[in-house]
Amino acid sequence: QDLSEEGILYPDPGLIQTVLGMILRDVTGSLEPPELTISLLQDILLAYGEEEMSQDQGLLREMLEAAGTEGEQLDANAFARALTKDVLLYDIKKEVALNTNYHDVMKAEDPQDKASKTDPDLFLADESQDDEEYLTEDDKQPEGQSEAPAKIRKFYSSPGIDYTACRYNSKFIVVLLWTGFIMCYIAYFGPIVREGSAGVFQNLCDGSSFVFGCRVGVAIISWLFILGILGGLGAAYVALGSIGNDIESTKKWPRMFATMSVALWTYLFFAIFYKPEDYVNGFTYIYDEDGNIIGSEAIIEQGSTSYQSVVYYLALIIGSIVVLIEIYLICGESIRRRCFNNESLVKLFTASGIKAETGNKQAAAFKIKLIVDNARQIHSYSEKYIDHGETSFSAGILNFSVRGEEFEEVGGFLWTWKRLFNKDLFEKDGIWISARLLAGNFAQLLISAFVLTYGIFFTGLVVEEWQKGKEEPARYLYLVLEWFNVLVPVEEFANNTCAFVTNIANGALDESAIVFLSSDNTTCEMIASAAVNRTLETVAGSLFPQEEYMVKTPVIVATAVAFVYTLTLVVVYIPSVTSTTLQFRSGVIGFFHDNTNFDLYRSRLDLVTILLGSMFWSAIYASGLAGILVGVVIFLFLWQATSTFFVNLLAILIGLLCTIIIKVVISILLLRTAYVGFYRKKVNRVNIVSLLLECIMVGFSVGTTLARAVKLVLIACLYIGRVDTPLLARGVGVGPLMDRYPNIFRQDILALEAHRHPFVDLIGKLYLLKLKFGDRFANRAGYAYRLIFTVALLPWLRKHRVMARPELGGDDLPVDEMAIRRVTLLPRSSILAKSVQAVNLEESTSYKV
Repeated sequence: QDLSEEGILYPDPGLIQTVLGMILRDVTGSLEPPELTISLLQDILLAYGEEEMSQDQGLLREMLEAAGTEGEQLDANAFARALTKDVLLYDIKKEVALNTNYHDVMKAEDPQDKASKTDPDLFLADESQDDEEYLTEDDKQPEGQSEAPAKIRKFYSSPGIDYTACRYNSKFIVVLLWTGFIMCYIAYFGPIVREGSAGVFQNLCDGSSFVFGCRVGVAIISWLFILGILGGLGAAYVALGSIGNDIESTKKWPRMFATMSVALWTYLFFAIFYKPEDYVNGFTYIYDEDGNIIGSEAIIEQGSTSYQSVVYYLALIIGSIVVLIEIYLICGESIRRRCFNNESLVKLFTASGIKAETGNKQAAAFKIKLIVDNARQIHSYSEKYIDHGETSFSAGILNFSVRGEEFEEVGGFLWTWKRLFNKDLFEKDGIWISARLLAGNFAQLLISAFVLTYGIFFTGLVVEEWQKGKEEPARYLYLVLEWFNVLVPVEEFANNTCAFVTNIANGALDESAIVFLSSDNTTCEMIASAAVNRTLETVAGSLFPQEEYMVKTPVIVATAVAFVYTLTLVVVYIPSVTSTTLQFRSGVIGFFHDNTNFDLYRSRLDLVTILLGSMFWSAIYASGLAGILVGVVIFLFLWQATSTFFVNLLAILIGLLCTIIIKVVISILLLRTAYVGFYRKKVNRVNIVSLLLECIMVGFSVGTTLARAVKLVLIACLYIGRVDTPLLARGVGVGPLMDRYPNIFRQDILALEAHRHPFVDLIGKLYLLKLKFGDRFANRAGYAYRLIFTVALLPWLRKHRVMARPELGGDDLPVDEMAIRRVTLLPRSSILAKSVQAVNLEESTSYKV
C-alpha cells in the first residue's frame, strides 16, 4: 500500500527479506527458506544467545503458531506474519493523526470489539468519579481473548499547570499567562511592595533599642509580604487561568471559567491601578535674594506617560490575548468535531499541545526509520567479509566498529532556526521546548521592547536636562553635593572660615576693620558663602559637558547595546536548548555513564522553578549593565574633563598592541621551523629566543595580566543573562560560590526528555495498547521474533542487552560496565560464538575465525 501521500513513513521494501536472509545464513548456512520446525526456532534462539528462551517449549509452540504451521517454509511472508501478527492493533496511520497518543489508543475503536463501536470510551473510567475509577463489571471480555485487559485507574493531576510532562493543551496560553503574571506584578503590585518595604515596615524600628535586630526582622517581614503577594497573584491569575487547559479535556465549562477569571483580573487591575496621568517625585532649588542656590526641596510633578504606561498596557494586552485564545479554543473544539472531514479547518483549530505531540509521534517514526536505514547501509559493506567466511553478525559488528562512529554536525544557531521554521526540529528531531523556557524567552522579548522605549525617552530627557543645565550648570553640582550629603558641610565650612578670619582680624586689624566685618550690610558669612558659591559655579562650568553630543551619543549607544544584547538573548535560548538536548542524546554531555552528573542532575528537581524568574531578571541586569558599561566608556572619551586622558590611554594601548603583534610575528618567523610538535629541531635558536621572550614578557605581562582581568570581568558581565551556559569550569567555585544555574537548566531539559523524548512517548503508547487489549497485543511469541530481528539487523545493540542481563554473557563476565564493553558479547554456547572468538566494539580491528 502506498502511504507516502499521507506522510506516513512506511518500511522500505525488502527489509524483512534482507534480515531473514542474515538470520538463515548465520544459522543454517543457506539463504533457502527452511521448513518451519520447533528445532529450527530453537537453533535460531540459541544462535543469538537466548538460551533460556530456547528451552521454553511453550514459547517455541507459540512462535510456531505465530509464523504458520509446522512443515511450512520460513520465508519472508511467514517471517512478516510472525513479526506483526500480535501488533496489528497498532495503527500506523495514527502516527500522523492530529491527536495525542492517549486519544489514539483509549478513544479509538477496537475492530474486534463491537461494543467499542458504540462506546469509544469503554475502557475509560468515568471522569465524574473519584480517583478510584475502574472498568465496570458489564464490560464483557471479547471471545477468544486469553488475558483480560488491566483495570485502568485515572486520577486528576492538574494538567494545565503540569510543566514537567507538558500535558497542557495550549502552549501559548501557558506562555502568555506567565508573561502576564510578571507584567501585572511589576505594573500593579511593584509600587505597593516598594511603598510597604520603604515606608510602613521601616517605621517599625523607630525608637527600637536594638536597631540591627529590628532591621533583620523588618527585612523578613518585607520578604514574606512579597512572597504573599506573589503567591496570591499567581494563584488568582495563573492557576485559575490554567483551568481547562488540559490536552485530553473536551469540556467547555472549565475553559469558560478560566476565560472569565483572566478577563476579570486583567480589566479589574487596569481599572483600579492605572491613571491617565502619572506623577513622579521631583525637586526644586531654593535661592537666596541674590540668586544663589542655598538648597533644594522635594516636590511632586506630573511625569511623562510615554514609557511609564508601557507595562500597564502590556499587562492589559497580554491578558486580552489570553481571553481571545481561550475563546478561539472553545469554538475550535466544536468546529473540529463538526468539520472533521475538512483537514485545513481541523488543523487550524487544533491546539498547539496536540500539534506538538503529533510532531513527537512523527519524530519517533522518523528516528526508527533512520536507525533501520543506517543499519542497512552498514550491512551493505558486509559482502566482502561474508565471502571470506564471516557470519552476517560478525561482519555487521566489524563494519560498525569501522563506520559506526561517523558523525553528522547538528545543532548551532542557523541550523536550529532553519529546522524550527520548516518544522523538522519537531517532526524529525523530536525536540520538545518547554513552556517555561518559552515564557522566559517571551518576557525577554518584552524587555527588549521596554529597553528601546525607555532608551528613547531617557535620551530626550537627558538632552532636555542638558539644555537647562547649560544655562545654570551649578544646579547639577549642588544636586550631586546634596545627594552625597555634602551641601550642608560646605555651608558650615563657609561659617567656620568666617570665624577663623574674624579671630585673625581681632589681632591684626584696627577697630574700624573689625566693625566692617561684623556690620549688618556686609557680614563675613555672606562674603565666605558667596566665595564658595562662585568657586562651585566655576568648577561646575568646567565640568559640565560643553556640547550636546557628549551626553546624547553615550545614551543612544547604551540603548542600542542593551537592546541588541536583549534581542541576542531572545534568539539564542532555543538553539541552546536544542544543542544541549542533542548533546545529552549523543553522549557528548555525560549522564547515564557519568556518576557525578547522574547524581547531580537527578537531585533537587524543584530548583527548575527558578528558571523563569532568573531568565527575566538576568536579562534586565545583563542588558542594563552592558549598556551602562559601553555608555560610560563612550562618555569618558567625549567629555572634555576626561577626553584628553582617555585618548592618550587609547594611544598607549594601540601602541602596546602593535608592539605585541610585532613580537608575535618575529617569534613565528624565528621559531616556525624550530619545533616538531613538542620537540626542538634547532635547540640553540629556541633557547636563545625563549630567553629573550621571557625577559620581554616580564614587563609586558603587566599589560597582558590587566587585559586578562578586563576580559574575565567583561565576559562575566555578558554571561549574567545566559543561565543556560556554564561559564565556570567544573571544580571552579564551591558551595555558595558555585554557579548552579546551568545545571538547573540541564535538569529541566532532562526532566522533559524523561517525559517527552519521542521514544518515551512511543513506548508509553505501546504500554497503553497493552493495558487496553491485554494479550491481544504484543504477546511473548511476537516479542521473541522481534528480538531476533533487532539483534540480527543491529548486532551492536546486543551489548546493551548483556549489560542489562549479565547472566547472558556467561559466568566469567565482568560486572564492571566498562569491562563488559571490552569482552565478547556472545554467550559461550552461541552458534555464532564458534566463529567469533572475540568481539571488541571499541578497539578491535580483526577477528579470529
